[in-house]
Amino acid sequence: MKWDLNDMGTVDQTVHGCDGIIGPNLIGLHNLYEAARKHGHLRVLFANSNHVVGYCRHDEQLDASASHQPDGWFGISKSYGRQWR
Repeated sequence: MKWDLNDMGTVDQTVHGCDGIIGPNLIGLHNLYEAARKHGHLRVLFANSNHVVGYCRHDEQLDASASHQPDGWFGISKSYGRQWR
């Protein structure tokens, strides 16, 4: 089945009844970066998440050098994407 993440109806039908979603973040991200590399694009705008460093103390000050401590599958997929910046 071919579907588009921009089409809410299709995404809603696809997600209904599934146990987890990880493919678009991992496989889709890999495909995006590979296509960018292939066509000579030097940058990809990547929206990150606090879930990459999710297992940290609440009183801890974090910056871009914070270690990766993903707090779930979503955090793992974002951590994967962050490695390729």
